[in-house]
Amino acid sequence: MGDFMTTRPSRRRARADQLSLDLLRRIAGTGSVETILQRVADAAREVCGSELSAIALREPETDEMVFRYRSGKRRFRSVRMAVVPGRGAGGRVLATGRPFRSADLPRDRRVNRDEHYMAAVRAERIVSVLCVPITAGAHIIGLLWVDNRSRRPFTDADEARLRHLAAHAAVAIRGAQVRETPACNVCGRLIETEVLVVYRHGELIHERCLPRPALARAPSGTPPAPRA
Repeated sequence: MGDFMTTRPSRRRARADQLSLDLLRRIAGTGSVETILQRVADAAREVCGSELSAIALREPETDEMVFRYRSGKRRFRSVRMAVVPGRGAGGRVLATGRPFRSADLPRDRRVNRDEHYMAAVRAERIVSVLCVPITAGAHIIGLLWVDNRSRRPFTDADEARLRHLAAHAAVAIRGAQVRETPACNVCGRLIETEVLVVYRHGELIHERCLPRPALARAPSGTPPAPRA
């Protein structure tokens, strides 16, 4: 990665722009969301000059925010870790919806009273941290972190870069969700969860797309079936 923090601001901005353009191309192309999000994690570490970075995503089955993508040499890469709202850096972002930054976590009274969280901090020897939300509308769908194992505070510019990368991550996640959402057999528009779906003759159809007589005959509560 090199010493990104010691390069001139103009070169750092140019590199951040280059990484952003690369991500946009990957999102617009055929790359998998897993590949894109790992690239976001790697880019976060590079543009912020941090030793570590990570992305946590919300699991639909449990609604837990779980670490999924990491960059940098970690001691506990394979350990499953979930973020608890209100606890630690990520938990405070979940609770407030705002970025969290600390130059010295062990001395930061906002988080250092939580022994469970501080045990994880000490295990990875993390000192400085910056965490921002990955949002879709008003909902937090993920978290993006950068960490240092020394007292190297993150700046306003780092936060702006990280939020920019978080926006790219949100687009990639939303794109993957859209690709997995079935479409109406009549109008071709996506069938979202908030739209009533009527199953008829093996098809998924928006209620508004059915002829009125057919709609009247449709049994109430008929469940949709997966498309072949």
